[in-house]
Amino acid sequence: MNVNQLIIYDLIKWFGGPVFSTLLRVKCEGAENIPETGGGIIVGNHRQPVLDPMIVMFKIERPVTWGGNKDTFNVPFFRVFARIFGVVPLEMKGGKKAGDALDALVEAAKEGEIVGLFPEGDRAVLGLAKATRVMNFHTGFARVALRARVPVIPSAIIVHEEIHLPNIPPFITRKFWDHPVFNETGHPVTVYNRVTFRVGRPIDLGEFYDEPITAPMLNKISGKVRRVVNKLYEGEDMDRFMTGETPFDIVNDRV
Repeated sequence: MNVNQLIIYDLIKWFGGPVFSTLLRVKCEGAENIPETGGGIIVGNHRQPVLDPMIVMFKIERPVTWGGNKDTFNVPFFRVFARIFGVVPLEMKGGKKAGDALDALVEAAKEGEIVGLFPEGDRAVLGLAKATRVMNFHTGFARVALRARVPVIPSAIIVHEEIHLPNIPPFITRKFWDHPVFNETGHPVTVYNRVTFRVGRPIDLGEFYDEPITAPMLNKISGKVRRVVNKLYEGEDMDRFMTGETPFDIVNDRV
């Protein structure tokens, strides 16, 4: 983020955060697990494209540089806020643009920023009926963490109550988002009520740093981090994954 983006970010956070947290009844556990300095990649489950990043933004002290689906920039309302907050547009289909976006996130993390990613992508947003399931993660976050040599910070957004509103109709969504599900049924809309945001202990990937980055390595890291997020979501093994009373070694320990 540049200086102007940081100023706007802080102003919105200071004035909007208390109101937002009160309206949605958001409680945070484990915020002390965010490192006070240095880079990191915060990842977690994802079902609501607006509320999820706002919960993270308002509940941790440090600013977050987000990577977000490039199609979000097609929607005028979201495009304005994405640019204000310095969101890096991610090309989900791969190619050079996808690589350039990951390069930008790597540089941000190397420069000591907290980078935010939702590795489920848009699959969970499309499947709102699967509310309690943490879907498989894309591996981009692991690649960014390894290249930047920063820890992965797992988190979980647990929604205790929610309201499902009518879908945004297809004739509107197809103007901005080229997706077969949205074009057929429209974009699902849900509003949270009573939320727990749980932040886990940073996961050190140091044992992987000097090895070549391979698909099996990325899949191993991604799978284990997803299971840690699921544990945080379910409130299991908190001594290992949130309080740190029991050490966790991502290379050798089972999740």
